[in-house]
Amino acid sequence: IKIANNVKIFVNYDVLEFIEKIEEQKDFEYELNIPGKTYIKELDITINAEIKNAAEVEDFIKNPNKKFFDIEKTGKKLYVRNRRFGDSFSPNGIDGTKKIKNFFSDLKIPTKERDRIPILANETDIIWIMGFRTSKKFLKDKNTREVIILNYGKNI
Repeated sequence: IKIANNVKIFVNYDVLEFIEKIEEQKDFEYELNIPGKTYIKELDITINAEIKNAAEVEDFIKNPNKKFFDIEKTGKKLYVRNRRFGDSFSPNGIDGTKKIKNFFSDLKIPTKERDRIPILANETDIIWIMGFRTSKKFLKDKNTREVIILNYGKNI
């Protein structure tokens, strides 16, 4: 709700926010350098991508900013972007698909922050809501030969 010149009110679940200046988020999309580093200007983060033999990688990484995927399933042409209208994915640990909008809502992520969450995708699917949940379609399995390891942050 706009209440005065340049002042808006936002209701984010149980919080009422008064904001004077709203930075308008623009859509972004970057093709990842694989292997290599890709800087995402809009988020001021760097994503490091490397390819390794699957046998060299542990089955689980606890760091929410670092994940690995079967590169034969993902393909080598990967993108980092923000959300798009109608996005959905197949979250690991949940049957079926889930709309990104509902996923963010379930986590109570404020609406104005949702466009700043990076999403890893290939040409057709969302692979990882970065920092949150991976898609079950791209996980390492017993037939995986190579994985792509992605790590992101400000000082990568």
